[in-house]
Order: sequence, then C-alpha cells, then structure tokens
Amino acid sequence: MKKYLLLLLAILLVNSAFAQTTKKKGTTAKAPAKAKAASATPAAPAAPVARSLAVAPKLSTKDPSFIGFTGSFVKFGRVSGEDRPFTMTVEYKHWFFEATGTANAGFNTQDLNEDVIVVLAYYEAPGKANDGTDYQAGPFDIHMLLDDEPVRISNLKFTLTGKAAAGATVLGQARTWNYEQGRVFRSQKYSGEIIKAEATAVDKSDIAREEAAARKRTADSIARERKRVDDSIANARERERQRVEQERRKAEQERRRIEQEREDEREQERRRKAAAAQKKRRVVEEYDDDDDYEPAPKKRAPTKKRRPSVEEYDDDDDYEPAPKKRAPTKKRRPPVEEYDDDDDDEPPRKKPAKKRPRN
Repeated sequence: MKKYLLLLLAILLVNSAFAQTTKKKGTTAKAPAKAKAASATPAAPAAPVARSLAVAPKLSTKDPSFIGFTGSFVKFGRVSGEDRPFTMTVEYKHWFFEATGTANAGFNTQDLNEDVIVVLAYYEAPGKANDGTDYQAGPFDIHMLLDDEPVRISNLKFTLTGKAAAGATVLGQARTWNYEQGRVFRSQKYSGEIIKAEATAVDKSDIAREEAAARKRTADSIARERKRVDDSIANARERERQRVEQERRKAEQERRRIEQEREDEREQERRRKAAAAQKKRRVVEEYDDDDDYEPAPKKRAPTKKRRPSVEEYDDDDDYEPAPKKRAPTKKRRPPVEEYDDDDDDEPPRKKPAKKRPRN
C-alpha cells in the first residue's frame, strides 16, 4: 500500500506542479489591474508602532495548504451506532488549535484509534503572540482516513488555543473564505498535496524527537559555551603558569650566574695564592739544607748618620771611649804619663776600635 501511495504521490506532484505554473501565469496577468486599484485608493495613515510584539493574523491566500497528523493527536469517545465523537488537540510548532466533531466509518467505526491519518486544510493566516510566538489562525477543514479509506466527518468545529486565541476572528473568516467544509478534499486540484500530507503525517513521537533534539542542541550549545569558558580560563591559567615559570627560570639563571661569578672569583683567588706559595717554595728549594743561607738584607730607606754606639769588649781589653769632639781650644802640652819601670821607654799603642757592622 505504501508503494502505491508513493507512486500516486509522484504522479499527483507532477500534475500539481503544472497546475501551480498555470495559476502563477494567471496571477501575473491580473497583477496590473490590482496595481491600478491600489494606486487609485488613497494611502491609509500609518498606524502607531505598538510596543507589544503581537501581530494580528490576516488571511493572505485563497488557495489552501495541507498538513498531515497521525491519530496520536486524536481521542475518540464512545461509539453510538456508526458515529463516534472525537477531539483532536495539536500544539506543535505554530499550531495551537483544537478540532471536535463526529466520525463515521460505517461498520469500522469501532476500529477508529491511533491508526487513523488526519489531513488538515488551512489558509495562510500567520500571526504573532505577545511573547513573539508565531501561530496560524486559518484551519478550516480536516480529512480522516482509516486504512486508506475516508471517514465521514460532521459537526466539525475549530478553536484556537493558548497563544493563538487572539486569532479567533480570522478563524471564523476562514470557514467561508473560499471552500466550505468537505468540498476541498473532493477537488482534484489539490489531490497531490493531500497525498503528500498523508505520506508525511506528523506523529507525537516526531514531536518528542524534535523536542529531544532541540533540548540536545540547547544542551550542546550550553556545553560548548561552558567548554569555551573553561578552556579560556584554563588557557589563561596556563599562560600565567608559564609566565611565572619563565620568571622563576630567569631568576634561577641569574642566581646561578652570580654564584658562578663568585665561584670564579674564589677560584682565581685560590690560584693566585697557590701560585704565590709555589713561587715561595721554589725560592726556598734553591738552597740545600747543609748550606748556610742568609736572606738578602732588606733595603731600607736612607737615614741620617749617627754616632756609633759604645760596643762591648772583652774584659781583658782596655777600653777608652772615643773622645767627644769639642770646640777648638788653645793647644796645650800633653800631660806626662807615667810608665812602668819594666816597660820600654816607648808608650803602649792603643788598640784600634772595631768597626760596627751596619744592620
């Protein structure tokens, strides 16, 4: 059955494309007349800009559009003969509505359940709620299928719910805008679009997957942002750590350089002292232990000559201190000295004074 539907869908899509092309040509031809009518009508004064984000819906097309939903959005009541009440509640993307009515599937009415396919017909009438949520205000008819067999619908009624409730007026206009209920699905003009809507019907599980995907995208976005912030903090910390480490290495290199300079100075001092000691040892080793060695006298600064001091002589020597220089006086005769009888007539000679060695 699916293969049959897909084949039929392909054929109808080709027909639909041809019909849309013809329709666009007709619209293009009628455009100048509309333009003249618009130019003849005086321009209305601009409305004041509302502070609210709400935008009132407005019917914008004469041709309907179609979207399919599975029976997961439909709840059926008790069977009464061949009739069975149902309620279809949809809150999906820009759809906020509730459809109620009576379904009649003949002897298969008892089998109506989530296996049904519902195709919604609507006119484009986009609006916007106060919080900026988009919604559609133009649904006007539904087509229900059970095992590819149509189900008769009666007492159909639409109600916009939640954020779309402000478009109730447009919803009432859509009921008689172009097609009355039940007629649009019998038109061959839109058969391709209807089959496509049946084949791509939305299920609540799809909504759950989309919501899960949206939550995942949000969580991934948060995770990416958190990771970006964490990476930024980690990079900043790493840069600071590298800066501190670089300064520490520079300080360590400077400390080692200073220590090396001090060590080089100490080594030079040790070498200087060792060289001096080696030189002194070489001077001492030039002389044998048996040789008499007197160190060379140290050179002293020249001093004034002074009188030689009295030197010690042996006890047996006669010592007479050198006469002090006196001022010149008149010559007088030397005294007569007495000599021993045993001695010769000549007086004894004086011993020359010993020269005092210079220090």
